[in-house]
Amino acid sequence: MTMSTTKDTSLWSWSDVNGTYYQNIVDNYILHLLPDYIVIQPMIRDAKEFLVIDRTHEDIQIHPTLPNVDGAIRRSIHGIIGIINLISGPYLIVITSKVRIGDINAQAIYKVQTTDIIPYARNMSHLNEYQQKYNTKYLSMIELVLRTEAFYFSYTYDITHTFQRLQTSPPDFHSTPFIERADQRFVWNRYLLTQLTSNRAAARFALPLIHGFVALHTFNINGQSFIYGVVSRRSTYRAGTRLFIRGIDDDGKVANFVETEQILQLDSIACSYVQTRGSVPCFWAQLPDLRYKPKVTVLPSNNHMTAFRQHFEEQEYYYGRQFLLSLTNHHGAEGKLNAKYRELYETSQNPYLKFEDFDFHKECAGMRYDRLTILLGRIIADQDDYSYFSMAKDGALQTQQTGVFRTNCVDCLDRTNVVQTLLAKRILEQQLKHYNVIKYNENIDTYKQLSTLFKNIWADNADVISLQYAGTGALKTDYTRTGQRSTMGLVRDGYNSCMRYVLNNFFDGFRQDGIDLFLGYYRVSLDEEQQLKHYNVIKYNENIDTYKQLSTLFKNIWADNADVISLQYAGTGALKTDYTRTGQRSTMGLVRDGYNSCMRYVLNNFFDGFRQDGIDLFLGYYRVSLDEGRTPESCPISKEISKKFLALPVTMFLAFSMCIINLLIPASSFREQITYVLFWGAATISTLAITIFWGKELVDAPRLYSKVKRD
Repeated sequence: MTMSTTKDTSLWSWSDVNGTYYQNIVDNYILHLLPDYIVIQPMIRDAKEFLVIDRTHEDIQIHPTLPNVDGAIRRSIHGIIGIINLISGPYLIVITSKVRIGDINAQAIYKVQTTDIIPYARNMSHLNEYQQKYNTKYLSMIELVLRTEAFYFSYTYDITHTFQRLQTSPPDFHSTPFIERADQRFVWNRYLLTQLTSNRAAARFALPLIHGFVALHTFNINGQSFIYGVVSRRSTYRAGTRLFIRGIDDDGKVANFVETEQILQLDSIACSYVQTRGSVPCFWAQLPDLRYKPKVTVLPSNNHMTAFRQHFEEQEYYYGRQFLLSLTNHHGAEGKLNAKYRELYETSQNPYLKFEDFDFHKECAGMRYDRLTILLGRIIADQDDYSYFSMAKDGALQTQQTGVFRTNCVDCLDRTNVVQTLLAKRILEQQLKHYNVIKYNENIDTYKQLSTLFKNIWADNADVISLQYAGTGALKTDYTRTGQRSTMGLVRDGYNSCMRYVLNNFFDGFRQDGIDLFLGYYRVSLDEEQQLKHYNVIKYNENIDTYKQLSTLFKNIWADNADVISLQYAGTGALKTDYTRTGQRSTMGLVRDGYNSCMRYVLNNFFDGFRQDGIDLFLGYYRVSLDEGRTPESCPISKEISKKFLALPVTMFLAFSMCIINLLIPASSFREQITYVLFWGAATISTLAITIFWGKELVDAPRLYSKVKRD
């Protein structure tokens, strides 16, 4: 399939030579910011669709003409990332600058450079101090995700799909909006775009983003010009940070799943080669606990095989046969994880799977990375069998890739990167030789510029994927960049390892929250006040306190609720209800709290046993037997507190009273008064100590069903 395109990307659509219709997205807009509306104007000739967002009612509509935008604040934007709801209301996220990475099929691919987050609310006056604080924290989470390298997009090319998926799609595939036909596994702003995609017309403004890595470069070797590139797409499912997200979930989604596509475009042919990586597909964890290397734990679960099967059913649907390369250690905790992986593979008896476990650290110990040829020797026959995708300029399919290598280590980063690079290099050399770009007795390293750029692209891919998952660049990239390990590489790895320790233990919780918020796995809920605004009962610049009668009634209802619930459970009204009723604490409120606290002490210790018995009797937890009462011992309520124990609190009360009297009434001498005070004070303290020691005997404990609860 050859595609004729125009440099004027302001058109809504483009078509191939056969006239097939393709949806397209505008590449430049003017955003008009008005007090009540946000208007997004496509910068194209004779535009007939304008996106209008009502900042008060949160409606999104398409207008056929540009509304009145006099007095608006105007800014140029390059796309809409989406809308997210936080405490203060919705926020519109837009792209304010971009950088062109290169072309695929003559279609430009861009990287997001800067973004802006625009609130619907004109100010934060409707939020209290705590709401403003937490809203700011939520915003910082979103900003952190947006600052993480790297988000990519295209206005004319569906970057979420591989060459093979795009070229083997049904005829009507390209006539649907980008966001609808995109591979949802890799659309990182899928949740943010839900308010646009719910409106089919507004979906034309929805710009899908992938998160991962893209590099595209043009070469000229032996008189032949070609484009070489790598595209890595991180999955949105089970997305997160290194130690907090591991293993598989109940739906068969694994942590750090990345699809990496190597692209080669010649004048007359287009090729691609796909590999995947993903966490070991079983239930396991490695939560940070301040140890340098937290223990890897395979979780006890009856669903390991169910999740394992689900995962590979999906993988086979997208990629065909699977060659599972496990690079984990064969000893220690990693060894147990690897053994579980092998056990699941063997038990599944899936004919579409092959498995090879290669103890990378043992085999390549002492920086002997040349021993990776041992691994290659075991798998190259399958790599040749799986082949790669290639398509001629006239649209004829030459070869299809029928399987992928799914590589993993523990993190699916450092060891995985090294092996994926070796597999990609071997395929690229085959393609260049097959299409007569280089001779059969040559390889990539014969051409220094190509060799250097190839290595740097794959090392950069490793660094970016690692940065997104672990917070630092990858380890072992000195080997990827130069073909050998070096002292400086070991030093850099040591630095990155230390940084990972700090980030994973002290910062990744916040980063994980940001990812969950961005992807919609956590959604900020509307509280009562936000619900009133959402349903247009009050305005966005108002709050409940704007309406005195409503405010007073709201506060009193919640204070009364607190008092009644407290009375039923603790025997007194609630504490701190002066704040609920008035919005501030008061002296009278503190006095009332002191009185209620004292009353709770008395009731809870000397009366609540009887009350508990009444509740248990009323609810049927204790049922009176007809035989009760024939003798005192047969009836549980016959038990009374021994009167000898009652002497203790009486004595303590008398001693305390005498102490106070001697403090207030002067004796014949100061020495005599002090003696009396000390004597009665000591008697009070001694009696109090004895009373506390025998406290359980003095407490009015339940005598019926509740006795079982106490035990």
